[in-house]
Amino acid sequence: MSVIQLNIFDCDEKIRQKDDVFQQLMELTPEHSMFVKDMQIERTEKFYVVETSDFEEIFHDVAGCYEFVNQYL
Repeated sequence: MSVIQLNIFDCDEKIRQKDDVFQQLMELTPEHSMFVKDMQIERTEKFYVVETSDFEEIFHDVAGCYEFVNQYL
């Protein structure tokens, strides 16, 4: 049996809509970037790229990027 742990952001779309980080990710336009703590999040035409001095992760949608950022924080 596998167990999937959900966080509060997975459970309620209304909470995500009021979250400042989620809103900034939704408003991020291609070829622009934003910073959350030590992470630089860049949006390309197709992907969201999350980068620090230690790693680089690529996501194809805002939901995956948001989930990763929340887990990292």
